[in-house]
Amino acid sequence: MMAIRSTMQAFQSPASLASINQMVPENWLVKSASLNQMTGSLSSILAAPLGAFVISFVPLHYALLIDIVTALIAITMTSFIYIPKNHLDVSKDTHVIEELKEGIIYSLKNKGILILIGISCMMLGVLIPVFSLLPLYVVKELEGTIKDVALLESLGSFGMVLGALIVMVIKIPKKEINFILWLFTISNITIILMGVLPKTMFLSFAFFWTLGAILYSIAASPMISILQKTVPNELQGRVLSLYSTFIGLAGPLGLIFMGIISEYLGMRTTFIISGLIATLICILGFFSKNLMSIDKIKR
Repeated sequence: MMAIRSTMQAFQSPASLASINQMVPENWLVKSASLNQMTGSLSSILAAPLGAFVISFVPLHYALLIDIVTALIAITMTSFIYIPKNHLDVSKDTHVIEELKEGIIYSLKNKGILILIGISCMMLGVLIPVFSLLPLYVVKELEGTIKDVALLESLGSFGMVLGALIVMVIKIPKKEINFILWLFTISNITIILMGVLPKTMFLSFAFFWTLGAILYSIAASPMISILQKTVPNELQGRVLSLYSTFIGLAGPLGLIFMGIISEYLGMRTTFIISGLIATLICILGFFSKNLMSIDKIKR
């Protein structure tokens, strides 16, 4: 059941992101992406306590029915929303592999989009192990407790929500890609600082963790909106599916690579190396002419 759910999610997420561009004016895409991100972060914050509350009153199998009920509500609501249809060539039958191939071909022709996707995937590939190691790092390296881990998890989610709220109220610079790369770079530097802090500076560790989450959240929304602005409507679902596929692959590969480093060099070194690699990846992005001119790509 979990495999079926994950498979359906792989289709639903790119489709929903691609449809937003057809309903939201271009100058509101960034704020729309931040709102979407904020609701996701709020869901992760509220899911555990609400789930525990529901299970305390009803058996688990009844609690799982909530997922079906909310899905039916969402389907019913979207049934009354008009989504403009793209003009697609339906004269030939296509399947998933062919459509994914079309997304790859389009990305290869537009180097700026390919580099943006590549930077995001490589950066997350080296950072996901850091997020996975956080509980163990806090307990082993910082000599913290489970409560400290819970506090950091809460601060990280709070930072993501706060970052999304900030995007809702500020004006994003016209050169969005510069803004994104600078915020990602500073966010990655906070990972390096977390790795060098001694165990006596837990509050500073928590501050940098929260700051990194805020900066990452602020940068993530404009990045999605760039793809929505530059990729043609009829290809957005395919390009975003490609992006999701690469992100999904980057996590496990990064865990394998950084897991080996953690095994031989220690978790503290893993934090520093992950932050350094992610920072270098973002800095190299400034030297790409194709990436720096991505805003000139016309749909």
